[in-house]
Amino acid sequence: MFKFVPNISTNGSTGAGEKKQIFELDVVEGPMTTTQLRSILDYIGENKVEDIVEGARGIHDAMKILEGTKGVDAVKRPIVVDWNNGRVVLGEKQSALQELIKSLPKS
Repeated sequence: MFKFVPNISTNGSTGAGEKKQIFELDVVEGPMTTTQLRSILDYIGENKVEDIVEGARGIHDAMKILEGTKGVDAVKRPIVVDWNNGRVVLGEKQSALQELIKSLPKS
């Protein structure tokens, strides 16, 4: 587990009245649990399931694929999840990651 303070401002300075965003970042390299996958699929919605699980046509189908022979190999990575606010960013899209970080509550 890491504590991460993002630098998302363009000029790198923080005003006197601004609060820094501090949040926990877990890097998990192993397979996700079915409960985690189910939560992620619920967050992104039925129409984007194939963006995470290759060949899935819906949440039920994705769960069957995960439990089958393809298993975790069918899950596309990286996946960044804001568990507290139910948001997911797929892949390494820096602009989407920055938007997710900006939307986090200030400490």
